[in-house]
Amino acid sequence: MLFVVGGAARSGKSTLARTLLERERVPYVSTDYVVSGLHHGAPELGIRHEDPNPGRSQKVWPILEPMARNILEVEVGYTIEGDVVVPAGVAGLRDRYPGQVRACFLAFPQWSPEHAMEIWKEYPDPINDWLAGLDQPDLLALAEEMVSYSRWLSGECARWNLPFIDVGIGRAESQAQALDELLGAGEDRLTLPTRPR
Repeated sequence: MLFVVGGAARSGKSTLARTLLERERVPYVSTDYVVSGLHHGAPELGIRHEDPNPGRSQKVWPILEPMARNILEVEVGYTIEGDVVVPAGVAGLRDRYPGQVRACFLAFPQWSPEHAMEIWKEYPDPINDWLAGLDQPDLLALAEEMVSYSRWLSGECARWNLPFIDVGIGRAESQAQALDELLGAGEDRLTLPTRPR
């Protein structure tokens, strides 16, 4: 089983992946590490942290997709999370591996960039608040990019019939809804094999 959590920066993707780890013992990898490795280790590929989405996603997905296939063929359960997950690619995995891929995308298509900045300040990342190092113009540029990317993701998820959660419904509500999308609810809830401690 592969869980895929995509979406805009600071929409709750890592929080959701950590919840799956804590509650269900499903390990995860952040695509941020993949992008960093490509940025610094293979500069000839032209993949940079600063590249805007969805362009960066389109460059990284051909590298992530074989990783995801390998995880599906080897792992009991694993999560890939990040802002470079491509809905069309996830739909392809879902169709190639029926019943083995659960995905959801988190974003904020209804927010203004200014509102996104306010929310980011109100809820800093408790582990790595990388936004704290950005000056106001850079923070605004990121917010504008992420709102635009959120709208693109919303349309792509509708196109490929993938769960899309607007985090504007509230932090706790969006996390609960996303967890239900990934694990199911009630009698439909997945039972994952127990991993050794």
